[in-house]
Amino acid sequence: MRAIILEPEAPAGGVICVMLNEGVSSAQEAFRVMLRDEIAPALRELGFVGSGQIYRLPDDRHWARLGFQKSAFSMWEQVSFTINLSVVSKELWEQRRSAGRLPARPAPSTFYGPWMWQRRRCPDHVPQ
Repeated sequence: MRAIILEPEAPAGGVICVMLNEGVSSAQEAFRVMLRDEIAPALRELGFVGSGQIYRLPDDRHWARLGFQKSAFSMWEQVSFTINLSVVSKELWEQRRSAGRLPARPAPSTFYGPWMWQRRRCPDHVPQ
């Protein structure tokens, strides 16, 4: 089984979708297989830990979180998704957390405010 990963032409773009390929029963399965067999091993080589759609880069001073967020509009033959990355110092996170209602650690797909660094790679278009 092998998922097809398509990239847009624009330099600002990112991975945009997984489409059904021979050997997989749905694009949802291709997405899961792509994460498990291609993305996760590459991230682990870079020092990330995690599984499925959420990974983190262990660090004593910072939270570095990476997540793959499937679109609610994905279908059996195509999955669009966004790659979310968030980085914040643990000291700043704890300061903000003590002043408000934040979880113990940040989620990569949640926007908390301009006080922390966050980036999203969103689909630019859906290939035909």
